[in-house]
Amino acid sequence: MELTYMDIDKSNIPYRFQMDLKSKTLGFEIRYNTVFDYFTMNVFDKEWNVLASGKKLVIGVNVLSAIYDEAVPEGIEIIPYDLSATVDRITWENFTQSVKIYILEVSSE
Repeated sequence: MELTYMDIDKSNIPYRFQMDLKSKTLGFEIRYNTVFDYFTMNVFDKEWNVLASGKKLVIGVNVLSAIYDEAVPEGIEIIPYDLSATVDRITWENFTQSVKIYILEVSSE
């Protein structure tokens, strides 16, 4: 199985982009808190209407959880994760290196 992840250039943060996920388009904006060394994500529908604002990126936590809108495709999870399992917190140093934001298709069965 091939893992798909969001290809993010940290030097462009705050970074805004759109992606097609299961024939629906979502917008994303990634921001960085320099004081406390963490990242947040805003999620938008295809017209850039806010679906979620300021969701802190946490290892293993689905960014799309608790967003109940028809713009969000069913069966998709967006999860920051460290495949090496060596970190438990997302920081400037490990983000886009060992920690990436993976896009997973999950079955509803």
